[in-house]
Amino acid sequence: MLRTNHDRLVKMAVAGDIAPATMGRGPHKMKAGGEAYVPIGMAGIIYNARPGCAAFHWEADHLEPSVCIDCKDGGEHHALHYLGNLGNDAVIVTGDAIGARGVLLGEHARPIVDFPPEAMEKMMPGDKVQLTAWGTGLELLDYPHIQVRKLDPRLLDKMGIVELGNGKIRVPVTHILPSKVMGSGWELNPEYVDQDMCATDEATVRDLGLESLRICDVVAVMDVDHTIGRGYKKGGVVIGLVNHGNSWSIGHGPGCMTLLSCAEPMIEPVIDPNANIAKYLNAGAFA
Repeated sequence: MLRTNHDRLVKMAVAGDIAPATMGRGPHKMKAGGEAYVPIGMAGIIYNARPGCAAFHWEADHLEPSVCIDCKDGGEHHALHYLGNLGNDAVIVTGDAIGARGVLLGEHARPIVDFPPEAMEKMMPGDKVQLTAWGTGLELLDYPHIQVRKLDPRLLDKMGIVELGNGKIRVPVTHILPSKVMGSGWELNPEYVDQDMCATDEATVRDLGLESLRICDVVAVMDVDHTIGRGYKKGGVVIGLVNHGNSWSIGHGPGCMTLLSCAEPMIEPVIDPNANIAKYLNAGAFA
């Protein structure tokens, strides 16, 4: 088991409301080929798509499965993003589904929380969700050159990471991606926002096997460094999580949250079709 500083991490409550779906008065956006589409799939309560489902094939844009939570207050909004970590426990504290328990399984425009379907049937936008936020500041004590983000220590222990010696680790992933496929999000803070894959070219999607991506798959991106910001770095490796579904917009596609980053080739990805955090936690589509 990897040695970490988990015993020194602050565990605290943060809360948000189930976010309603919103749309502009003129709802249409344009696909890469010029066709119009309605960007359904973000926020609200998504009943028939859960973490672990396919990232492609939905008539949706940036699909956020299960339940999204947010806060109108800017400070509370940022606390949800920066303090919440994948694998954190969640509980409904108001409304008809009070007491229902779930788990944080993603973060996009809003944190994404999975709950059992029977509990989701009782929820409505505005119900309050409390997270037990734990994991911010997590470090691998024997691997200071590898940065950890957005992971509850309990989830880190379930990811099948193998220590190879000489400062190197092996991480199971479903896909290994070249940096050239990454699009929107290069300029954004990896502690707060994901980066999208460019998925509007069908040949690229087919060649890289992206059509088999599932939300919550663990993937590797090669020749990048997310240690401070995001940038190209020959030999660098990022381990990420597919956090939302596909998009038809140019420069967009399934999103990738940063989990582990190393500026040198000290993370060795190995293909494992079961590398999915919803599966690791027996949640979402795998519950």
